[in-house]
Amino acid sequence: MVLVIDPAQTGLLKAFKPWELHALNVVWESEDPVGSRDVHVETTERYLKTDEKPISRASIINFLNDMVTEGVLGIEYEACKGGQRGLYYPLVNSDELIGMLIKSVVDSFNRDYPGIITLTVKPEILEAIQRG
Repeated sequence: MVLVIDPAQTGLLKAFKPWELHALNVVWESEDPVGSRDVHVETTERYLKTDEKPISRASIINFLNDMVTEGVLGIEYEACKGGQRGLYYPLVNSDELIGMLIKSVVDSFNRDYPGIITLTVKPEILEAIQRG
């Protein structure tokens, strides 16, 4: 997972833009798989402030597909008049996503500084991170 971490932010906003997190919330809150159009409409109507730049549907689709690639979301396809459309559903919840993000950061530091993590992280926490 390619991450840009902003330590000044709180929660998942450390790793996601506000609109990305809102798009994930739309999928997490839906009882059924949801299409990119619905995610786009919900993200735009419910979450974005009127003074923010609108998010394109293409940006939503690209983000959702990235989350599929990363194993955060799943996708199933259904026929529609234009051919096929993807319906997204969660593979992990927000707590599991936080674990994935932490593991990604720890693995990255371990590649760059082998052994340093074992000196700075409690062993039981390190074991939990390594287990995923």
